[in-house]
Amino acid sequence: MENGNGHVPVNGEAQNGAVNGTANGNGHVHRKPKAVIVGGGIAGLMLANCFNKAGMDYIILERAETSNRAYGSNVVLVPNGLRIFDQLGLYEKIKSVSTDAIENHFWERKGDALRQWAAVTATPGLTIEGRWGYAQCNIHRKDLLITLWEQVDDDHIMTGVKVTSIREEKDRIVAICQDGSEYSGDFIVGADGAWSHTRHALYRNIEVENSQLMTEHDKAGLQCQYHAIFGYTKPIEGLEIDNVFHWINGKDYMLNTIIANSEDVLSPHKGWTLGEMAANADAIVKVNLEEKCFDRWTYGRTILIGDAAHKMSPFIGQGANQAIEDCVVLTNILYNTTQNKKESLTKKDYEEAFNTFVDVRHARAKWIVGQAHTSGKIFTWPNAFWRLTCKAVYSLPYVMNLALQDKLYGVRPTLKFLPPPVAIVTGSSRGLGAAIAKVLASKGAKVVVNYANSAKKAEEVVASIKDNGGEAVAVGADLGSEDGSQKLVDESVKAFGKIDIIVNNGAIWKYENLGEIKASTFDKFFAVNVRGPLLLVQASLPYLQDNGRIINISSIAARAGHPASSVYGGTKAAPEAMSRAWASELGPKHNITSNCVGVGPVLTEMIAEELQLATAMTTNAPLLRVADTSDITDIVSFLASEQSHWVTGDIRSLNRSSALSALRLTPAFTFAQNSSIGFRK
Repeated sequence: MENGNGHVPVNGEAQNGAVNGTANGNGHVHRKPKAVIVGGGIAGLMLANCFNKAGMDYIILERAETSNRAYGSNVVLVPNGLRIFDQLGLYEKIKSVSTDAIENHFWERKGDALRQWAAVTATPGLTIEGRWGYAQCNIHRKDLLITLWEQVDDDHIMTGVKVTSIREEKDRIVAICQDGSEYSGDFIVGADGAWSHTRHALYRNIEVENSQLMTEHDKAGLQCQYHAIFGYTKPIEGLEIDNVFHWINGKDYMLNTIIANSEDVLSPHKGWTLGEMAANADAIVKVNLEEKCFDRWTYGRTILIGDAAHKMSPFIGQGANQAIEDCVVLTNILYNTTQNKKESLTKKDYEEAFNTFVDVRHARAKWIVGQAHTSGKIFTWPNAFWRLTCKAVYSLPYVMNLALQDKLYGVRPTLKFLPPPVAIVTGSSRGLGAAIAKVLASKGAKVVVNYANSAKKAEEVVASIKDNGGEAVAVGADLGSEDGSQKLVDESVKAFGKIDIIVNNGAIWKYENLGEIKASTFDKFFAVNVRGPLLLVQASLPYLQDNGRIINISSIAARAGHPASSVYGGTKAAPEAMSRAWASELGPKHNITSNCVGVGPVLTEMIAEELQLATAMTTNAPLLRVADTSDITDIVSFLASEQSHWVTGDIRSLNRSSALSALRLTPAFTFAQNSSIGFRK
């Protein structure tokens, strides 16, 4: 039986109804393995959240008395980590207590600017979010711990418990604590940080039982070349929330760099001192920046993860994200191992599983530890060689950054036992549809890229998705034909076996004076823009999973009442009405949400050709600019996510859909009216 938080109590009834056991794919029921997780930090709590999704049993032993720990500083979360939070249903919660990174600045010793990285103003296709679907964000360590802790039932956590040694017995392993208490399980996970007591106990056991397995590298322990001050403060008078501050790296010349870096950086903050910040700090601590990727991560029934296995310096912001990758890979391996066994797992089974984990993770973790170490050298310039290296690296705009992104973010393990959603995006061979398809794929969905005529363009979108680690297929189907929608559904199910998300984006567009409209034009527009989406949803109903999502893309023309828009405007008003009707009809019986997103001009390759017209259409809009595709895809991806489960029957008028009645007076619109521009998305 699940408790109020949706978690399975340690000694309660398992999700599949087998008491203290699990049923594998062959229907066999055996005793449910139990993990003893040492450490309730980021790695330990993240592993617990992954275990919750896998229905695995565990107990966390945390030496602190509470999760509300004020020590530490900001944690950087990047796409390879954020994607997992999205899978766990925690992404929106993380976003609500974090701040997106806006800028990074790099200066040389004399104060000359080397490089500026701007997440928002850079070309969208080259930003982190544009390439990988998630923006880099900063979150207080305490807020991250609390977010993870809140998802774990209290029965799974023991606080104020310090593990000092490990004793392995025939069919179990025991964690022995400083207060004399003991906790047993089938295996132990050391997630207790850089100075891991689990690792020390593990290495002591290896020295006694099989000393030749210990390397001199591991015996030497952690290494440290730098120190850092971490903390966060209460508000200081004169400093406003959302101001952008600068992290200036240095070694023995940090203050010289600040002083030399011109008045434009310092003048807004006159009268503010580091001492005042320290005096207002809720927590501030000087810490050693240890580094080491250990050779030996496992022995017997014990496995190390996170900083206990691979401690890295913070210069590239990967410490927490690599711990998250550990949790995902370990959970996947253990889940597969338990599902493929008819009997309870043996010590040999755990050893094989843990060795597989090391094979998957060790090389990548070691490489990232090395990259972080090298970045530290570049940032701090210990000698002339590194000063020259720094200048060389930052003189190559984007090239080094993009190559590093590919390796850091392109390898993104996911919880494989959670089947990814399948999304159909109509009209997605180019423009807004292509952008939506790419973003949904970057967030883990398998995507069906639909096109009517542009097969080559559709294949380019599919190739782009696959290059970034996603799954997609291109399906040609003309939704204006009577059988086009059924063909699209059949091919989608053939490719991926189900349908979870439908984005009705494809449409044809044309402004034509009332006196010139032909019956055939009317029929064609309503066939593609209205009948097509309706038949697609209808054909998908047998396959749409419980908790499915329908998202219709509407237009400014549905409400603005532009001249010459009677046909096109009518076809875009219809999806708004259908969205509400489907919400009422499909929600109660099938738990399917249906929403509509109304958009104005969006900067795609087609609109770019008529930029004057598009700009004129924002004259009276609340935000006086043409939308970027990311402005729309952010909303669509939210409506397609689990976090939108309470949103249905909603018409999202983005930027008030740029509903501009004054537009009819502009010369640009007169041109568009007379030119009868038309295209298929």
